[in-house]
Amino acid sequence: MSTYARINSLTLKVDNVIVVEDSIINNRSDYDLWIKTSKALTKKVASIGDSYTVATSSFKSDSPYASWVFNESVWEWEAPATRPDGYYTWNESSTSWIELE
Repeated sequence: MSTYARINSLTLKVDNVIVVEDSIINNRSDYDLWIKTSKALTKKVASIGDSYTVATSSFKSDSPYASWVFNESVWEWEAPATRPDGYYTWNESSTSWIELE
């Protein structure tokens, strides 16, 4: 069994993710819209709403906040400030971590 993501051909956004035998995808009329996804193949397992980049054959989620930057070495979004230990939530208006009480 493999995980496949269906790509919207106009937006290159993932609109469906399934776990299925390869033969099922290969026999579909829209087989060319389905991309096998795994950390090894596409840098992350695709989720609905992720964007697909053809040039790198990779999936990337949208930024959770406008101030966050994408770190390609670990393939994830990072806040502009390091999260302190404990229970904190991100506050975009102050671009800082706020301790939860």
